[in-house]
Amino acid sequence: MWPSRRARADGWPTKGVTREDRVAGRARMDGFIAGLEAGGIGFDERLYREGAFTMEAGYEGALSLFDDGFAVASERGSGADFISCATDTIAAGAIHAIAERFGGLAAHGAPRVSGFGDDRFLRAATGGIPTVHFGYMTSGIKATQMLMDIIDGETTVARQMELGYQLVGV
Repeated sequence: MWPSRRARADGWPTKGVTREDRVAGRARMDGFIAGLEAGGIGFDERLYREGAFTMEAGYEGALSLFDDGFAVASERGSGADFISCATDTIAAGAIHAIAERFGGLAAHGAPRVSGFGDDRFLRAATGGIPTVHFGYMTSGIKATQMLMDIIDGETTVARQMELGYQLVGV
């Protein structure tokens, strides 16, 4: 989704939750693949790792990419320089693996990491990564208003709303 200057012609390393998860899995994966295609880059299934919504899954997935020789631009010359994660929690685990393997995010050859969720703890610990901020506060307020309208009998129809997002940390 976010073009990298040294992105591999055959795809970028990516990690995420299962594709059966419609929101954090399938929808984000579809958007990621569409972003690659819009940039003229094909998706490479060998670079995909599935995992849980945990730091451990991010850590293990990143180590798996490194052990398979991917996401190591300095060692392979043609390697990718970035790992895109389905959540900031998964990204935190990938960052931990990068710190162990490369000595930190700023180390020569270390891949960059992106996520979803704009986690404030991750931002405080790392200074921030490219991530997607969602209007959780706004969505909570709107959902509460909709629920109160139903409870008060003002409406019997549940509405669906799509709230915006913002790319931050780039």
